[in-house]
Amino acid sequence: MLRHALAAAGPADAGRSDALVWCAALEAWERMPVARATALPGDLFPRQRWLLGFARSDGGDPPAAIGLVGEALEDFRRLGDRWGTAAALSVLGWESLWLGELAAARREGEEGLALFREVGDRWGESRALRLLGVLAEVAGNYDDATALHRAGLATAEELQLWPVVIEQISQLGRIATLAGDHGRADARYERALRVARERSFHHGVVHARVGLGASTPPRSSWAPPSGRSRRTATVPASRTCWRSWASSRSCGG
Repeated sequence: MLRHALAAAGPADAGRSDALVWCAALEAWERMPVARATALPGDLFPRQRWLLGFARSDGGDPPAAIGLVGEALEDFRRLGDRWGTAAALSVLGWESLWLGELAAARREGEEGLALFREVGDRWGESRALRLLGVLAEVAGNYDDATALHRAGLATAEELQLWPVVIEQISQLGRIATLAGDHGRADARYERALRVARERSFHHGVVHARVGLGASTPPRSSWAPPSGRSRRTATVPASRTCWRSWASSRSCGG
């Protein structure tokens, strides 16, 4: 469809510029090599730069994402575009998290959440809540993380954003595992697995299965030391490391 739009539009047509940007964004999401990417016009609007940066972020190209979205953010602030500012902060917040710049990620997430709520964007609100939930989890504030993820889950369910719903349920399962509530963790992962299968979302199936594997210890004849439960003794300490999960950069959502 986009290729037909490009063929129908003239070289200077605004519709052609939008179609080129969408093509380039889809290529980024598909992680197509840059050498094969669509050639873009030199002068892009801020929201076009944001879209490309958002796609580059999800596609695993942090330097390009940060450059594009950082430039767009400056323009959004100058123009008084509150939605654009919130959307840019959302992307930059996730990139700050991946880089380990947690204070910056929290500032960007909190400002983005406030702006998304001002303009009434429920998708953006869900995305910001998920970022803040992960940050609370990283800090070990499991009660706050649970509350934030539940709020994000409710919004995602309302909007029927099923990949986000599945990931939020899995995140709640992970927090329960870290907090030692293994029964609740298993129930959440099983729910995530069920919804992922219903929605044919393979990535969500994989995450839910990994979560179940981390929460449920292998059965064996080995007896744990006296005073310790089999489950507690067999769950590796490495489970508490969030970076192994973050490295997947899953569902930027």
